[in-house]
Amino acid sequence: MKAETVPVEKEGDTARKNLIRPKTPPDRTEGLNGMEDKVDEDEEEENDFWKKEEEEQKRQNEDEKERINEKKNEETEKEAEDDKEMKWYDRHGLSQEATEDIEEEGEEGREAEGLTSPMVVTSEMRDKHDRTHTPFRSWCRFCVMGRARNTAHHKNKDSEDDEKLKVPRISMDYFFMSKKDEEEKKNPVLVVLNEKTNEKYARAAGQKGIGTEGAVQWLVKDVAAEMRTWGHQGGTGGKIIMKSDGEASIVALRDAISKFHGGEVIPETPAKGESQPNGRVEEAGKTVRGFTRVFKQQIEEKARITLEPEDVILQWMIRWAAMNASRFLVGKDGKTGYERRRGRKCKLHSVPIGEKVWYKKIRRNKVQEDKLETEWFEGIWLGHNRNSNEILVGTSEGVVKAYAIRRQPEDVRWDGEMIKKMKGTPQKPDPNRPGDHVPISIRLEEAVQLKPEEEDIIKKGVHLRRFRITIPMLNKYGYTEECEGCRFKQAGLNN
Repeated sequence: MKAETVPVEKEGDTARKNLIRPKTPPDRTEGLNGMEDKVDEDEEEENDFWKKEEEEQKRQNEDEKERINEKKNEETEKEAEDDKEMKWYDRHGLSQEATEDIEEEGEEGREAEGLTSPMVVTSEMRDKHDRTHTPFRSWCRFCVMGRARNTAHHKNKDSEDDEKLKVPRISMDYFFMSKKDEEEKKNPVLVVLNEKTNEKYARAAGQKGIGTEGAVQWLVKDVAAEMRTWGHQGGTGGKIIMKSDGEASIVALRDAISKFHGGEVIPETPAKGESQPNGRVEEAGKTVRGFTRVFKQQIEEKARITLEPEDVILQWMIRWAAMNASRFLVGKDGKTGYERRRGRKCKLHSVPIGEKVWYKKIRRNKVQEDKLETEWFEGIWLGHNRNSNEILVGTSEGVVKAYAIRRQPEDVRWDGEMIKKMKGTPQKPDPNRPGDHVPISIRLEEAVQLKPEEEDIIKKGVHLRRFRITIPMLNKYGYTEECEGCRFKQAGLNN
């Protein structure tokens, strides 16, 4: 059967050029016995079919037009939006390209500096650290609560070179253990610093200045005795600088110490308005205060007591805080203040201050008078004597000196009742000795309370990884003479 080609009017870019129309629709049945009426019905049906086809084609053309118009509208709106955006960039002095670069960089982040986590420690390591609490350890809750400070602002250059000090200088100042005492001007603590060795001295003074009728005569004598221990003997040939601020009370005390000590003592007072008039001694005061807080927290927790301002052990804690820092706190040069002066490490045994120990009384005579009587007694460990190998021990009758001590079993090392009943102070170790007694109270700031998650970190800690030292690092920074590992590396061996 031949097909006729019927032109169709174009109504869009996508319209067909020609529509091929067969003479009969696809579903027409041929051979209907030549009946005339059936042919008429077929023609009518065929016309309806093509009419519907034309309507469908027209509808498709209209849809295509509508899509084209929508696309044009979208392009127009985008151009308007881009134009608006460019005007905003121009108005704010920005570049669109630069802004896009910033957004792309924002897809990646710079890793922030973190804080190191505390390491896992053994009971032996903790026991050794508890004796002096030096150096500061983040895994020690007492160090964190008592000595933790804000992040330091490092100086680019030291203001002075201590090694070049031709005349030894001693700095001194008052400070307070709590803000309340500072506001009320009560219970000052005197701190003295040997600037050459960085050794520290601290005592609870009770009052500022020299007082009346020799109220602080004991303090003048005690500071002079400490200065002689530091190697400044006074007398003919002795020459030192004594530095303090211009406050009348500290100047009066400084002058009294200078006269009692003897020799050539040069007073030094910073100029008014100087921002750091006595910075090093102020830093020493912070160190003493921090260690005192550490000792207080440790004693209260382990002995299960609350120390009151009048408890005499607080005065011994201040004394030991300064001596502890002088003997065991290592400086940038790898030495303690004690080592800079003596040329060797402090070898005296130490236990945590406030711990109950066995001590052996020092005999008055070389021969024991009563062979059947024991020479060992219980007392509270308070620290080292100033210039001997003796240990100071607190008892209910006063503070005594002992040469030999023994630790007690761990479950009986802390006795709150014995600490509370202890008598004797640094100014008057023997309470029965004749002389005036200056009442002294010590009030400390409340320690920093740790959050539960911080407590968990300190208790659990993290595993410590060993630091890997490579050959290039050793070649760059050098070998350590006393290091066994360095000797192996120099010999080309693996230790």
